[in-house]
Amino acid sequence: MAAGLQAALDRAILSLCGHFGEQTGMRRLAMAGGVALNTTANGKLLDSGLFDEIYVQPAAADDGSALGAALHVAAEAGEIANRRSPVPFYGPEHPAAAAEEALARFADRIDVTPLDSLDAASEKAAELIADGE
Repeated sequence: MAAGLQAALDRAILSLCGHFGEQTGMRRLAMAGGVALNTTANGKLLDSGLFDEIYVQPAAADDGSALGAALHVAAEAGEIANRRSPVPFYGPEHPAAAAEEALARFADRIDVTPLDSLDAASEKAAELIADGE
């Protein structure tokens, strides 16, 4: 069932995006919304040759559509540059000590394993998966 639904989604995305790409003549596509996170469909869309570039903006859940619309209007008004957003983090930055303090308050309910890099996190995740977690 999952494979059939994925195939239907792939066809729908190719058809919809292909239609608008053809209508506009644009070769760059930006997507938002929960379905924009579907890497299988995105891979097929990219492989289709319909677009030269595909960008899935970082807040790709349904709230991303509103963010994208607001950014589009701001760009058209000349208030911001229309460019790729490098990161999805626009809120205030909190020091690591504050996060550690917050986690310590729940030490009786959660286990925390500090990891210092993406590689270390990936290795730990692989280890947990291999152990059936």
